[in-house]
Order: sequence, then structure tokens, then C-alpha cells
Amino acid sequence: MLVCMTVLGNATPQLTIRKNEQVPNQNIALGIPNQLFGSYLAVVTGGAILSPSQIFYIGTESGGGVTNVSNFVLVNKEGTVIAGPVDHKYLFEGPPLGEVGSITFTDVIALPEGTNALFLKGNVETSFQVNVQMVTGTAPSLWTVTDLNGTPLPQSASATGLIIGQTMTVRGPSLTVSFTSGEQTVIAGSQQVSFGSYVFDATQSSEDIRVSVIPGDYRFNEATSATDLTNIRLYGDTTSVTTGYNVLNPTRFGAQTFTLDGNGFIVPKGTIKTIQVRVDVRSNITGTYQWRVQENQAWSFIITGMASAQSAAITLQPTGPFILHVIQHGEVAITKVYTPSISEKGDGTDTFFAFSVATTGEPFQGGIVSFRVQADPSTRFQIGNGLIHPKLTSGGTSLESVLIPWQVDAAVTSYHVSFNLMQAWEFPKNTEREFRFILEYDNGLQTGDEVSIVFDDDRENIFTGVTSGARVKATLPP
Repeated sequence: MLVCMTVLGNATPQLTIRKNEQVPNQNIALGIPNQLFGSYLAVVTGGAILSPSQIFYIGTESGGGVTNVSNFVLVNKEGTVIAGPVDHKYLFEGPPLGEVGSITFTDVIALPEGTNALFLKGNVETSFQVNVQMVTGTAPSLWTVTDLNGTPLPQSASATGLIIGQTMTVRGPSLTVSFTSGEQTVIAGSQQVSFGSYVFDATQSSEDIRVSVIPGDYRFNEATSATDLTNIRLYGDTTSVTTGYNVLNPTRFGAQTFTLDGNGFIVPKGTIKTIQVRVDVRSNITGTYQWRVQENQAWSFIITGMASAQSAAITLQPTGPFILHVIQHGEVAITKVYTPSISEKGDGTDTFFAFSVATTGEPFQGGIVSFRVQADPSTRFQIGNGLIHPKLTSGGTSLESVLIPWQVDAAVTSYHVSFNLMQAWEFPKNTEREFRFILEYDNGLQTGDEVSIVFDDDRENIFTGVTSGARVKATLPP
């Protein structure tokens, strides 16, 4: 048997450096250690290598100042520092970036064969100008490379080009603040009703934000008083962030100030958070009240960066006001929807007529709905025998009632029917609910007979407000 073998010579290790495209351009923060300046992929082929020195360049826009960056380290993908810390060396100022410096690491790092993700991190001092961009760069020719025995390795001619990393923008703590405009009507005596919301936008901030003090502006019409609204609190989600002495009970109009509990309200960088204003309303009052943020109140906020403790740059977008109308009680209206024509025979499945109950201002408990079923004179003596089993239905629930004769000159001309809606239905605020009135009737009523529905203003049709407790007479259809 003939066996052929190929003897392979030892491959020479090579280093290639690329920009790590998995890492995006991003914002970096002032005064916080280990900010990311750039990320690179060190690709090693032909065997593991050692690198006793590595040089990076750093450049900033004019005004940025590379003298205001320091404490650079080189970190692997596990987060372990493999070189540094070191400071940079100032080189020159000029186009295209402005100031340029070099960063030289002299720690020996070992790079196994394969792709090694490396991260260049450092500190941007608080004296650095914000909103300035910077980049870093390196090349294999700027690295000293040896094999594992310490023998220097030559670099290919293609390894001399500078590899530019990510563009980083230096940001300080910053927050955009706005206040929602809008209006609502509430009942006197209501508790913790919405009075607008602050919106905090930290999408452009370099770090998490702490909100400690929030100003606002309180107004009301001449017929009312500053003390009409009490127990004014701020809520982050469903939790009050102003309790105890930090609850606001204003005694005058104009500028007001909230001091938030404990460590304040935190807005993580890159997020938008909302704080809602809620108030209690005194009983037995009416009026109009407003809350907003004035343009000149930006200086009254106390907002800082969580890590740097630096005052945040605040962009105030004045909006509003939020208007609160206070009334004594809500209203109920009954509207007739339709009255179908009478058929030869009613078996209790057809709608005799329909109406709706509409609420505004507050929720209501079901009240008494009362009306008359009335025939024309030609049917006045037949109606008493013709109508039976009155029923009111809505949403699958029904109520039975009885017909009470309504007599004129000893003759039955109509029947009064009354339903206690409290037995089956409640009416949420600002809603409308339809009801269908169903009757069985026999041939006492004939096709073409005129039968009408009359809501009497002197009858009940009274509902109870859930918030106000007031008994409110419904407005009726003509």
C-alpha cells in the first residue's frame, strides 16, 4: 500500500484589526469612569500572539480638548482590563478633527487565534465641552507583535492603514421637560383627580437623571379661592412621590414648588417618563382652575445626573395649561330613540320603543325611569285589555314592571309604567346606554292604532350621582 503525506510548514501568525461594527456610534458621559471611546476586532490567524505595546490615536472637534480626557484602559469582551490605565499624549491641533493625541499601552497582552473584541475606555473630565464629537483609531503597524516565544513578527504592507472606530458624542446630563395641556370636568368633593402631567425626556442624556424639585404655576378664576384645591401630589406611575410635608396645599395663586421625596424621581437615560399631578377638590364649590409651567421656571427645577452629580441641561417646552372645571353634580339626559309601528300581535319579543340614558360629569347609580304608554281616543277603551307584561332590557339584563292605569273621566286613556334601574344598572361617567321597552299585547290594539310614549316631567326620572351624592332629575325628550 502506498501512503502519501504532505508536510505542512508552520504558518506565521498575523494580526488584522477591524472596526467592531456591532458597536454603534453613541453618547458618552462627563465625569463617569470607563466611558466607551471605541471598539475594535483584533483578528489573529496562524497561532496566538503577544503584544507588548499598542498605540491608539484620539481626535476631537475644535473646542473639545484632548487634554480633558484621561485614564484609558483596554478591555476584553469579558470586561477584564488587559492594559492600562494610561493617559494620552497631546500631539497637535489641526484639521480635520481639531485636537489630536496618542494613547500608548505598554502592558503585554495575549491574543489567542481567532477574533478578539477589544474596547477602549476612559474618562471625559467635567471641563470637557458637551456636544462635541471624538473618534479613535489604530492599525496593526502601531502594535508591537511577537509569537508566544517573544520573537517579533513582521506585519504585512496592508496593515499600515489607520482603522477609525466609532464616532462618540460627549453629552452631559440633560433633560427635556414639557407639561400636558388639556381639560376635564369634575365634581366638587372629588379626590385625587388628574391636573395634568409633566413629561421628562432623557433620550439625549448621557446618564440617568435625578429630578428633585419641580415648579409649576397655579391659577383660578375670580369667583374661586386658592384653597379650593388641596392635597396636591405628584405620582410616578401609581406611586406618590410627594408625601408628608412634600404634599402641596396652596394658599395663593402663581408659582408653586414641589420637593420630591427621598432620592427624587429617576429618569433612566434613553427613556421618557411621566409624573402626574393629582388634586383633591373641596365640596360645595364651583370654578375653573389651571396648572402649567411658565417659560421662566426652567431655573426652578433641580435636576442632576445620577453618576456625575452635575446639574442637567434643561430644555423646557412650555405647554398647557391643564384646565379643571369643577361643578356641583353631573347631568343625566333621556333621549327617545324610536317608536316602531304597532303590529297585529305582540308576543313580547318585539321592541315597543327604545330610549337612551346619557351621563356627563360623574357616574350615576340607576334611578327611576317613568313614562306613560298612551293611545289615541279611538283606542282609549281597548288599551286596558291590550297591554300586558311590560319589560325593560339592556345588554342582556331585563326588569319586569306593572302597568298603572291613568284615568280621565273614569276612562283609561293611558298607562303609567315605572322601572327602578338601580336594581340592575349603573351608569359610568360620560357614557350612553340604550334601553328597549317590550310589551305583549293582544288584538285590543289593531294595526294602525296610534300609541305613543310620553315622559312626564312631573314624574320621577331621578338618578343619584355617585361622586356628588346629589339626586339629579333627568332632562327628558319632548
